[in-house]
Amino acid sequence: MWRLLNVYVAWVLAGTFGLAMLLQLYPQIAFPLAFVIPTWAWLKGRLLPKTVAEGRASRVRWGQRFLAIANLLVLIGVLLPFVAGGAFRHEEWFALSLVGGLAVVPAVPLWIAGFWCIYGAANVPLDADRRPTSGRRIFFLLLAVLVGGALVVGLTRMGVRQWNTTSWQEAVQLRDGSVLTVSRSIEHAAGGDWGRPYKFALQERLSFVDPVNDNRIVWHEPHRIASLVDSIDGRYWVIARRTSCDYSRRDVPFWQAYVFDGIHWIAVSSSEASGFVKPNLVLDSADHDKTAHWRYVTLEMKGLLDASSRVDSLYRTIDFQAGNCP
Repeated sequence: MWRLLNVYVAWVLAGTFGLAMLLQLYPQIAFPLAFVIPTWAWLKGRLLPKTVAEGRASRVRWGQRFLAIANLLVLIGVLLPFVAGGAFRHEEWFALSLVGGLAVVPAVPLWIAGFWCIYGAANVPLDADRRPTSGRRIFFLLLAVLVGGALVVGLTRMGVRQWNTTSWQEAVQLRDGSVLTVSRSIEHAAGGDWGRPYKFALQERLSFVDPVNDNRIVWHEPHRIASLVDSIDGRYWVIARRTSCDYSRRDVPFWQAYVFDGIHWIAVSSSEASGFVKPNLVLDSADHDKTAHWRYVTLEMKGLLDASSRVDSLYRTIDFQAGNCP
């Protein structure tokens, strides 16, 4: 029974990724479709070869091992973080399932080798004069080319789609009236459910050149994007908001202030940053569809964008009294 189940799971997983990558179907659609043919084959008794040629039992066992390893790689790398993230309400764990999607890279050749070993051992004579027909060889060669090509195309498109980073430069007016050009790079990941995909911001890398000494200053903090950059008495400040909330840590503030001490960015208490009220970075910074087309956001352009923005009021005002993650 375990051999049937192992092959069945392999066909379902391989079919899901094949449909998702080659036809660009949403996983919610590809996954149910991948059950159709393996289920039919199991019910008809055709999922495994009925007979194995003499001396080929070892080859079949190796095929089962290859499939088992591939299945475990995908189940642990992709499904486990997603299920655990939903069960324990750790949203950032969902991103691990995207990283785990790289498990498909070693899984695909293992699936191909496993299926080759299992189905190629069905009634295949051992003597050299009666080798498998060229038609069968061509079939497996085409299968390997198609699956491998789907993997390359699919992973390339998945990488662009699911680990997309939007970058642009933005003019920022500081408190003293001067204008600072800030380079922003925000990493996004794919989310959504039941055919309604969207991209959410994960974290940001922000940098600018200090006009006093021409040194480039870089700010980065996991799970936060900046809403304000300012300079007071020669010290640079960044006010950033959370992009995701860890429900096991309710003490994490939604808004956090950072001050640059000349070497490092230091997180400071809200009482030290009470003078910051209104963001001076564009409000729709986390919106992938909008920021993907930006190259340079001027002060005039920012004014128009903010005026038409539909972001929640929570992001329009820096309110340290808003408390922790909502």
